[in-house]
Amino acid sequence: MDTASATSLTAPDRRLQQALETLLAEMHKAIRAVSFYPPGHPILSKIHETSYEYIAKASKYFGELSLEIGRNQVTYNETVLGTNSDVVRSLCQHLYRRRTKRLIFLAGVTFDEFQTFAEAAALDPEELYLRGGMENLLAEHGVRHLWANQMDFDRLRRKAEPAEGAEAGEPGEGGAGAEPPPQIPELPESVEDSSDVFADSHTLGEHPPAAAAPEQQSPQHDALERILPLLNETTDTDQYFEGVRLVIELAQYFVREHDWEYLVRIVSNLQAHSSDPARGVEFKKYSYRALRTIGTPEVIRGLLTELVTEGRTDDEIDSLLRILSILGPAAVDVIIKRIGYFKTPYQRNLIEQALYRAGGAEKLIPLLSSDDEGIVALVLRVMGRAKPPQSVAGVAALTHSGSEMIRSEAVRALLKIRNAEALNALYDLLPSSDDATRGHVIRAFGLYREVRAVPVLLNMLRLERDFNVTPELRTALFRTLGRIGGEEACEGLLEFVGEKRLWRHKYDEDFLGAAIAALGEGADSQVLSRLIDLKLKSEKLQAAQVAAVRRAQARLQQAGAQ
Repeated sequence: MDTASATSLTAPDRRLQQALETLLAEMHKAIRAVSFYPPGHPILSKIHETSYEYIAKASKYFGELSLEIGRNQVTYNETVLGTNSDVVRSLCQHLYRRRTKRLIFLAGVTFDEFQTFAEAAALDPEELYLRGGMENLLAEHGVRHLWANQMDFDRLRRKAEPAEGAEAGEPGEGGAGAEPPPQIPELPESVEDSSDVFADSHTLGEHPPAAAAPEQQSPQHDALERILPLLNETTDTDQYFEGVRLVIELAQYFVREHDWEYLVRIVSNLQAHSSDPARGVEFKKYSYRALRTIGTPEVIRGLLTELVTEGRTDDEIDSLLRILSILGPAAVDVIIKRIGYFKTPYQRNLIEQALYRAGGAEKLIPLLSSDDEGIVALVLRVMGRAKPPQSVAGVAALTHSGSEMIRSEAVRALLKIRNAEALNALYDLLPSSDDATRGHVIRAFGLYREVRAVPVLLNMLRLERDFNVTPELRTALFRTLGRIGGEEACEGLLEFVGEKRLWRHKYDEDFLGAAIAALGEGADSQVLSRLIDLKLKSEKLQAAQVAAVRRAQARLQQAGAQ
């Protein structure tokens, strides 16, 4: 390292620039090596030792080496590094994706501290974010001589102030009485240590001992009141990112204090940001990850305790359930334990929505055996929406037992799941179930245009007596075949109205008229030609033929226009 140069440069010095770029290249090599070699590998250790030598010399020479990391270049004291170096640009992009925009090496940086930094920088960007970012991870490991991304609250405040001097007390601008703009405050000291934030968990369903109400809000409450408006208004992604990290730390404090009211406010705001179409992708990503970071089992248990507190309004229940569902499958277990608390149809509808959004529907399967038909119906609706394949056997069993309402819900669930096992369970209902259930299954096949059901439906028409097909079921069968359409359905319908069948008088005119009408619903151009060529002597069937042809022609013409 050239020690003859001044430490404060105002113009690029080529030798110093080359030395710093070599240092950055060694740093890049050290970070990449973590991904290639397992911990303790001799080559990994050798690479880290070589890179550390450069870092140690530089930090000793400068006393404090501060590097600003851009997307494609590094800046040291107005000296731009890496403009012609692919290695430096690669390092910049690697660190930039991990939200590391500043590195400060102090004299006395140790090998262990540098190695900790290299391992942290090699983490996946999302994992690094969820662990608090580079600066928090280094602090957790006791790194004292290597800093990253110092939280510059003064800079955040300056960003929040009006662009053209509106400072309090300036004559002719803001005036002495002007209200200051929203600012992100410094984090209170009591929030800094959150390592044992979940140590004081309380029993599910029990409130912690009530504390005496303070006369004034705590610094943490005041900090949140000032941060949330800024997060709602800012359009600067860097400011939002740092503000969200502060909110996460405040959330940990509120969890420790069992202050669920303020935690609900945090989660509600983050959820609104994550689903706001006006916000950019970066805003939504930060909000969503923050929600996952906050959604620990302790938080979920606390929110559930609030949820089942007597006197909650439906709007409050709706809000709490939405928050729980955002926090993912971990919320399903605790909702299940208190599902019997919700009695009204509206509340159970809210529970259904929450369970579906949270995921983990397979955890609800044991509830299919509940004695409460309302809960069973709720679970069946969730199964139909989530479609867990493990649930088919349990759902199918309910099509043969329980009330008509439960059987109907079970059929709907199987139709929505619609895998091979679910369809087979539905086919088994057609020979022996009551007419209402069979009619519902048949019409649902048409609604979903389930082509795989066509052979079964045609067979029911061919063997009407064996299947005890009533006139109502016959009508449903023909309408469903017409709605499904396709070659197999139309060939089966033409079989019924062909001349040989007709002259044998095997089917009455009502049957044949329904078959002709179904052809009008499902015929393509080739089937339409065959429908036109049919020789029918009965005036009733001829009228049905004309109506079916017109219907098919109009439908095909409309489809062609689209």
